[in-house]
Amino acid sequence: MIRRLITLIVAVVAMATAAGVVVVSASFALYALVRTYIGPAGAAAVVCGSAAVLILLIALVAFRKAKKPASKATAATGKSALADRLADVLRERPVAAAGAAAAAGLLAWRNPQLATILLRLFDPASGRSRRP
Repeated sequence: MIRRLITLIVAVVAMATAAGVVVVSASFALYALVRTYIGPAGAAAVVCGSAAVLILLIALVAFRKAKKPASKATAATGKSALADRLADVLRERPVAAAGAAAAAGLLAWRNPQLATILLRLFDPASGRSRRP
């Protein structure tokens, strides 16, 4: 389990490093291309401007994907489901959510029977009532 997690982290770091190399290489290529036409200062401004536009586009796409319309059931009742409220908390406090997930994982690892009981409690397919 831990070996797989470490391998995943190493793979993500390698991809991030490769993406950084690509960005630096593309920036230098753009600089070298534009420098002959408008000079070094102008080429640096073009590279800076293109990076700003790229960051703006990525931010717009990310914010558009993050903003999700409310479901019809939620809009009709005026109340949000437990999963919707939990998703809102995860978006507002990602560090606290990561800590809670780590604590839940540790709890499930140390006491799998308790984890099974909790999963059955929140399972809508189980025929039992959720309230005691």
